[in-house]
Amino acid sequence: MILGRVIGVTGGMCCGKTTVGERLFRACLERSVDLSIVRVDNLRYQLFTGQHPEWAPVRSRLSEALGIPLYHGSFDFPAISDAVLASNDSVAKFREIACPSLVEDARALIERTAGPVLIERSA
Repeated sequence: MILGRVIGVTGGMCCGKTTVGERLFRACLERSVDLSIVRVDNLRYQLFTGQHPEWAPVRSRLSEALGIPLYHGSFDFPAISDAVLASNDSVAKFREIACPSLVEDARALIERTAGPVLIERSA
């Protein structure tokens, strides 16, 4: 069961999400609580850079929808980041195409842990 053991931390760039996560992690260690941290930004980076072969269809759909070419199965990270953030329409396309896979992967990571989980995500 996931409910009741997931903590979410979200916010803009440089707002302190990682600091909050690290402090919470240390506090849990001091109490012998095994806290796992899932960083959604890391999952997104892995999606863009081709580190997950099973996400190849998602990368292909993003490439077509955003007009950004793939190089050997991965995106140029700055180019795809700029393309996603270029407009509200691009953000919507990214959310429609990529977010279901990111959520599924995060859920799988959570389900493999027994203790509490901290989800860190940029707003």
